[in-house]
Amino acid sequence: MPIARSLASYGAVVVVKIVLSLLSIWPQDSKCSLAGSSQPDSTSFSPKTEQKTTQGMKISVLSKKLWCVHKQLLVLLTPLVFLPFLFTLPEKEGKCLYVVVLMATFWCTEALPLAVTAMLPICLFPTLGILPAKMVCPQYFIETNFLFLSGLVMASSIEEWGLHRRIALKVLSIVGVKPAWLILGMMLTSSFLSMWLSNTATTAMMLPIANAILESLFGDLESLKQRLTWSHLWLMMHFLKRTDASELPDVRTTEEIRSESEYQLKVWKGFLICIPYAASIGGTATLTGTAPNLILIGQLKNYFPDCDLINFGSWFAFAFPLMLLFLFLGWLWISFLYGGLNARLCFAKHDHRALAESRAKALMEDDYRKLGPMNFAEGAISFFFVLFAVLLFTRDPKFVTGWSFPPFISCRYVSDAVTGVIIVSILFFFPSQKPSLKWWFDPKASNTPYVPLLSWKKAQDSVPWNIILLLGGGFAMAKACEESGLASWIGGHLQPLAEVPPAAAVMLITAFLACFTEFASNTATIIIFLPVIAELALRVSVNPLYFMIPATVGCSYAFMLPVSTPPNSIAFASGHLMVKDMVKTGFVMNILGILSVSLAMNTWGVAMFSLSSYPDWAHPFNQTIKPNVHLPTAPSINSTL
Repeated sequence: MPIARSLASYGAVVVVKIVLSLLSIWPQDSKCSLAGSSQPDSTSFSPKTEQKTTQGMKISVLSKKLWCVHKQLLVLLTPLVFLPFLFTLPEKEGKCLYVVVLMATFWCTEALPLAVTAMLPICLFPTLGILPAKMVCPQYFIETNFLFLSGLVMASSIEEWGLHRRIALKVLSIVGVKPAWLILGMMLTSSFLSMWLSNTATTAMMLPIANAILESLFGDLESLKQRLTWSHLWLMMHFLKRTDASELPDVRTTEEIRSESEYQLKVWKGFLICIPYAASIGGTATLTGTAPNLILIGQLKNYFPDCDLINFGSWFAFAFPLMLLFLFLGWLWISFLYGGLNARLCFAKHDHRALAESRAKALMEDDYRKLGPMNFAEGAISFFFVLFAVLLFTRDPKFVTGWSFPPFISCRYVSDAVTGVIIVSILFFFPSQKPSLKWWFDPKASNTPYVPLLSWKKAQDSVPWNIILLLGGGFAMAKACEESGLASWIGGHLQPLAEVPPAAAVMLITAFLACFTEFASNTATIIIFLPVIAELALRVSVNPLYFMIPATVGCSYAFMLPVSTPPNSIAFASGHLMVKDMVKTGFVMNILGILSVSLAMNTWGVAMFSLSSYPDWAHPFNQTIKPNVHLPTAPSINSTL
């Protein structure tokens, strides 16, 4: 029966495709078909009806052709649509706004590849007289880009020797095999790896592990779906095939089997959906975890050169507790929604689920055993990985004295980028095999080529260079907004927002960017809006970090659509999730994220970054063109809560 059902479904699909293909050529061949037909038509069409049908088909064909070239049309028409900006606004501000809106449109629609759009400032800013090329080009490889590059190279070495898989299996074996605990283990592992690897790579690595565990728990997914439809037949086949004497006899009714299958399918969806969400959340905990964090650092150095509050250590001290809080809330929501929270979470019960859980545990232990003991290369990578994190965290964490202090090292010269590049440079010559003095004196020893922990070819293939160009394009845009006075001009039109309490503004900013990034790249989103948000903070006399940090974190909270982030797309491409699953789960996740960020900013964020007072380092972007601007001392943020 299942085979016949599958053949019938496949035949129906083929017929539909044939009909649609015939309809697609109807406008061209309609006259010939009517004239040459010798069979009487049972349905009579009036000329007017026939004309309307033909016109409708022509419109359909035209719309399909337009869609095929819609990106090319956007590239050609967008510059013409926004030409009025050049003639109706102040000269330099209008030109800069023209380029910003043009790039924002291309980034949001992906009419051009993101990296190509990021290079437009090199063409447009000098041509329009906004910035000279010698000021634009250096923005593409500033210090922040080297910090990002060092993080990517470290991630390449971790992937090269499979250390990430060992970490994942070990964590999952610790948390246990009950669905809710496994979801927690998946989320913790994905978020931890995403702090150092890209969220896309983390999701691509974790999903196969999740699928293997799920198959050991519930069997093949297609069989699970068939069980929902043919529960009675499956029960009979189970009795016939059961040969393991240790297995409990299945005495459940058809309705119980159906209910259990629905539960298992929900848990499967929960597993698939928690991994990309945790990867997006985890990237916010470190500066190198996701591009928007580095955009914040780069633009702070452009706008507020005297601000030295944000570095790897201080960001981690703020964002890591926020990540843990959001992960915990997200775990509760996903476990509740997909059936993991029940009495079995805390109490053992010997039943069919317990047998499945024991099989899953055996599978994880077997996979971990196959990895064997940690070899020299994995141990070396682990050491350098820990050293990389510790040195970045302790260089200048602000709340304690770091290792970068006189008279040993001048804190004015050493930065996070210097630390990161030093560590990853060692990977290119440190041996991947344990050195041995005997090799030098043993003539019979094999003269194998020297293999370092990481080769440049591997790094070249693994590093997403387009993201570095994207960061550079964002820094170039920020520099132009500052020099042209566009940020100040926009800020002048935001004065009515001064009436909104700062605490409410934080929630509104986070919510707006979390919604906007559902449809656009998080990097492009923060590049577009961060200058405006910084100017808004100046206009309302609030510490700029109080608005800029929530905006940066909120750009990573894209959970509602498959196209929001690459991790969402990877999970959705498995074919087992529907859009409504992501929307239903992601909507509440966005709300939880907004509340978590607001709580963090108004508690430990205020204490860490002195957000309750207006800082001395915050001054107007372009003082030379607006010398009369006076920013009064900000009211205490705590008084508005």
